[in-house]
Amino acid sequence: MIREGQGARLPRIVLFVLGGTLIVLGVLAVGYGAWAWAESRAYLAEVAASGQTVEAFDGANFVMSSAGLFLLIGLLLVANGGLFLVAGHLLPRPAVPDSTVPAEPDPAESDTAESDTARPVSREDDLDDLLDEIET
Repeated sequence: MIREGQGARLPRIVLFVLGGTLIVLGVLAVGYGAWAWAESRAYLAEVAASGQTVEAFDGANFVMSSAGLFLLIGLLLVANGGLFLVAGHLLPRPAVPDSTVPAEPDPAESDTAESDTARPVSREDDLDDLLDEIET
């Protein structure tokens, strides 16, 4: 729930879960990218060993299109996940109230002047007074 003046804030646990998820996805993408890099380099070595000519641009294009994108995305995901984890550590911990039920005032400590002038009012009287104040 967004309260007035606070703006939209993510709870700390959401930042930790999101950061951890991004890091796991990034590590998986980097792992796949490394495997694709090794496989594409092995394929190019096999092509070159068979006597076919492989130009440098074509070889680099093949390796980057099969592995480079996954490596780049994986590194970006890991970096963003790390930023979320750092943000979760930097946010202040929410203050936990001592009790959720307001304490009843002690009648012995109350002001005597206030207790002389105050009278108990039932809810029906309050509603009647409110309706009397409304002009029709």
